[in-house]
Amino acid sequence: MKGREFTHQDVLNAPGVIVVNESMARFCWPKEDPVGRAIRLGGPNGLRLTVVGVVGDVPIRGLDERVRRQLFRPYTQAAWPVHEYCRPHRHRADHLHSAYQEGFSGGFA
Repeated sequence: MKGREFTHQDVLNAPGVIVVNESMARFCWPKEDPVGRAIRLGGPNGLRLTVVGVVGDVPIRGLDERVRRQLFRPYTQAAWPVHEYCRPHRHRADHLHSAYQEGFSGGFA
């Protein structure tokens, strides 16, 4: 892991934070350190979230599946365990938006 984990300070009234996997970090910031960078969920006026950590890639549905770009939000800010899959909007990392949300099952479309 690079950066930090979620902490008890990452609560609803604190600035929004995320942890991204290595695939998302390479895709969005190929030659930069993603820690400290920010994205917006839901388009240019969406929720601003700052990357605080990078974790390794893990296949979700099996070892033969390609690894997907992922970001993770703390339970204390997302209101339920949420894994979100994001894709760039117009190929710009600062305008990412949520393409998929899944609750407790943790699956991806």
